[in-house]
Amino acid sequence: MRTPIKPQLDLFYQWPNHYLGRELQKISEILDRHPEFTEWTHVDLTDGKTLTGNTGMSSEQVLRAAIIKNIRKLSYEELAFNRADSKSTRAFMRLESDEKYSASCLQDTISKISEATWENISQSLVFEAKEQGFEDCKTVRIDSTVTDTHIEYPTDSKLLYDCIRVIDREFKRARKFSYKKSWRLTSTAQVKEAKSLRYKINNSKNAEQRLPHYRKLLKIAKSIKSDLPSMIVKIERVFEKKKKWYLEKPLNQLKNVDFYLEKIIYQTEKRVIKGQTVPVHKKIVSIFEPHADIIVVRRTVAERSCPMF
Repeated sequence: MRTPIKPQLDLFYQWPNHYLGRELQKISEILDRHPEFTEWTHVDLTDGKTLTGNTGMSSEQVLRAAIIKNIRKLSYEELAFNRADSKSTRAFMRLESDEKYSASCLQDTISKISEATWENISQSLVFEAKEQGFEDCKTVRIDSTVTDTHIEYPTDSKLLYDCIRVIDREFKRARKFSYKKSWRLTSTAQVKEAKSLRYKINNSKNAEQRLPHYRKLLKIAKSIKSDLPSMIVKIERVFEKKKKWYLEKPLNQLKNVDFYLEKIIYQTEKRVIKGQTVPVHKKIVSIFEPHADIIVVRRTVAERSCPMF
């Protein structure tokens, strides 16, 4: 069973007399003033899991490992080495002398900290800085550098399939946590057919061959979309009535996909079925990175015959 913190540590930590050591000590003191950071992290790490088994890293240690990885810009392998080699890293992570964690273990646990948790932590730190007079919050620094987004090439078929499979996954999680086996929204057959149609679309030689596959894929997406809002309402009722916090994540995911699926269906019908163009500002290129935008459009001869975007 994972614990939020380890109540008693055997090792007595001494911070090195170096500016980097003093920096880590100050960050550690800030974390001690905000135990809610550990509580938020603990919720992410124990989402829907049974409270049994080996303890492993405490939630506090996972949060501290994530912070030192980010501020030192370390890879997971480098973080694992620093954990074994550096006294200041071990002191900051509050590791006992016999605690050893591999790079894969660190990656598996740190990756479970949600974006919402990081956002809440950032907001809390900004409010504290304002209260203590370090920041007046009147100036915003913005980095406008364009960087590549790690997403696959955005085709309409891929976007539709992404929505279908994510809805299927999160619905099944919500149904499991709600103990509602009678709920129906998606089926394994629908997801398999959607995956098959996506590959058929990608392997079609021209727009004429792609069109019937797109119609079938749109039919599946519309069928799921029509039933999704009512299912979200059912999940919300269970969440509000029984206060099951582990329902919050799949519920938010379903709401998010519901919002983007409507837009993706619209742009697919307009582009593929009607042969019309969609304004750039209305296009969705990823449901996982919704902030991504099109900077440069590069088209080969094959793409010009059936432009993706």
